[in-house]
Amino acid sequence: MLRNLSRRVPLGRRILVANFIMVIVPVALLIGVGAVLYGVFGMFGGAYLGEVSRLFPKRGPVIAAEYALTEIAGELEDKKPDWREIQTMARVLESQGLRVAVFSPQGPQYATAGVDPAGLRRQLEELSPRGVLLRWEGGDVLFVHHSPHGNAVFAQGRLLLHGPGDFDRDQARRLWLAIRVGAFVLLAGTILLIILLGRYIARSLTRQILVPLEAIREAAGEISRGNLDTPLRLPPRDDELGEACRDIEKMRRDLLAAKEERERYEANRKELLAGISHDLATPLTSIKGYASGILDGIAATEEKRRHYIERIAATAATMESLVESLFLFSKLDLGRMEFHRTTVDLSAWLSDFMGESRVLYEGRGLALEYTGEPSLTVCLDSMQFARVAQNILSNSAKYGAKKIAVRLWQSEGKAELSFTDDGKGVEASELGSIFESFYRTDKARSDTAKGSGLGLAIARKIIEGLGGRIWAEKPGDRGLTIRIALPLVEAAGRKDGEV
Repeated sequence: MLRNLSRRVPLGRRILVANFIMVIVPVALLIGVGAVLYGVFGMFGGAYLGEVSRLFPKRGPVIAAEYALTEIAGELEDKKPDWREIQTMARVLESQGLRVAVFSPQGPQYATAGVDPAGLRRQLEELSPRGVLLRWEGGDVLFVHHSPHGNAVFAQGRLLLHGPGDFDRDQARRLWLAIRVGAFVLLAGTILLIILLGRYIARSLTRQILVPLEAIREAAGEISRGNLDTPLRLPPRDDELGEACRDIEKMRRDLLAAKEERERYEANRKELLAGISHDLATPLTSIKGYASGILDGIAATEEKRRHYIERIAATAATMESLVESLFLFSKLDLGRMEFHRTTVDLSAWLSDFMGESRVLYEGRGLALEYTGEPSLTVCLDSMQFARVAQNILSNSAKYGAKKIAVRLWQSEGKAELSFTDDGKGVEASELGSIFESFYRTDKARSDTAKGSGLGLAIARKIIEGLGGRIWAEKPGDRGLTIRIALPLVEAAGRKDGEV
C-alpha cells in the first residue's frame, strides 16, 4: 500500500514531506527531552539546594589557608623538614591575613614581619595545653601544631568563613535559575539551528534534484512531441543527474541529426526519382519517335532508315549507361559495394592513368597535365578509383574545359590530389551541391548529352568508401577544382598490391 501511495504522490511533494519529517522529528525529540529534564529539575531542584551547598563547604581564601597549614604541619613531622617549602606556605598564610611563627628546637626559624614570635607562641600555647590547636571562631583562625621532633608552628588571624550552614540559599536559587535558563536557551538555539539547517538542506535538494528533473521532464515532453530544436539548458554538473542531462541532450542532438539526415535523404530520393523519370523519358521519347518514323514510312530511303536505326541504338546506349550508373550509385548508397583494396604508389598509378587517358581526352579537346610527388603509398581499389578519375575528367570535358591540371602532394599524413580545369565552373553557392545525386547546373535538364548528374555523386561515394574525402573549390572567375584526400599507409616492407 505504501509503495502504491509513493507511486501516486509526485516526487517533489515526497521530497518536501521527507525534508519536513527530517526537521520535525529531531525538533520534537529535543523538545520532549528538554521538557522532561526541565520538569524533573523543577520538581527536585529545591531538595538538592542543600546538596549544592555541600559542594561549596568553604569559599575564598579558606581553601588556600587550610592547604598551607596542612603542608606546614606535614613538613614539621619530618626529622629534616624543608624550611624553604615551610617559608613558601607561610607566605601564603600571610597573603590571607594570618600571622605566622615557625620554631625548631634551636629557636625561631621564620616569623611574619613585625610579629614577636615568642609572644605569639606564649599567647597560643595558653589556649592549647596539649600542644595542638585548630579553632575557627567566626572569622578568627587559631592554629598550633607541635611535632615529636620539637618543631612547632603558630598561626593566628582573621578570615571570612562560610561553613555548610552559612551557604547563601538565595544565591543557590539564583544559580539554579541561571542553569535552567541557560539550558532553555541552549535547547531553543539547537531547535533554531535544526530548523535553519533543514531549510537549507530542503532548498539545496530542491535546487539539485527537482530543477534538473523538471528540465528533463520538459525536454522529454518536447522530444515526444517531435520538437528537437529546444536544447536542455542546465549548468554543468558532475553528478549522476548531470550525466543523465548530458545523455538526454546527446540523444536530442542525435535524433535531430537523424531527422535532418532523413529529410535530406527524402529530398534526395524525390530528386532522384524526378531525375530518373526525366532522364529516362527523354531517350524513350526519342526512341519512340524514330521507331514511329520507320513504321510510318517517314524514313523512305535506305539511308534515312539507317540514320534512324543508328539514333535508336545510340539513345539505347545512353539509357543503358544511365541504368548502369544508377545501379552502381544504388549499391554504393546502400553500402553493398565491395572494394578490393590494394596498396599502390599513387604517383606511379596516376602517371600511367594520365598517359593512357591523354589520347582519349585530347581527342575531345581536353589537354591533360600532371605533376606529383613520388612514392606516396595509399590503399585503394584501383578500378573504382579509375572510375572516379574518369568521371571528373568527363565532367570537365562536358562543361567546356580545354585544359585540366592534375597535381599530387603530401599534406599532414595524407595524399592530396587536385583536378583543376578552365571550364565555366559553378557558382560558389553550388560547390557543395555538385556531389549530390542527379545534380546538374542545367536546372531544366534540357541537354541530356551532358549526362545524368550521377558522375560526381558516384565519385564521392567511392572516395568516402575508400576512407577519403572529396570536395570542390572555385580557383578563380572561371574553372573548377576537385580535391581528393586519401590517408597514406606505411609502404616500408610491403610490395605493391599488399594490404
